[in-house]
Amino acid sequence: LLDALVFSRLRQAVLAGASTRAAEASHDKNSRWKVSRVVASEVALLVLLNGGRERVEVVIRNRSAHDEPAEEPESPDGEASRLWQWLAELSALQLRDLYMHHCKRQEVAAGDEATSAPLDVLLAFEAWAQPRLEAAVRYLSS
Repeated sequence: LLDALVFSRLRQAVLAGASTRAAEASHDKNSRWKVSRVVASEVALLVLLNGGRERVEVVIRNRSAHDEPAEEPESPDGEASRLWQWLAELSALQLRDLYMHHCKRQEVAAGDEATSAPLDVLLAFEAWAQPRLEAAVRYLSS
């Protein structure tokens, strides 16, 4: 249930143009997050890394607690698949944690407008994910 709520709020933030504001607010001019697609069940963001030389698509899916992760077919590059799968699982946990943290801050600062939480979470997630994506790309290309 929490994952569905987090996804719904993040999707609303993206649809409202939050990722454009997030990219503009970024202090790192070498990175850009752009909306690739938004549908009912997923949000895809294209991340330009290392000055635009590398591109990674980050897909945030609405997955209920009853859904089990799809079994990945064994690929010749199993290490890369395992790394991306681990990073995806870690990212899901981080999104939950960020959302809960921002909700608690919203409760404390009751005068603030509650709609800023999805944008705050999106900005915080982008800042958290950027160095991890860059490190994964560097590791896999070495």
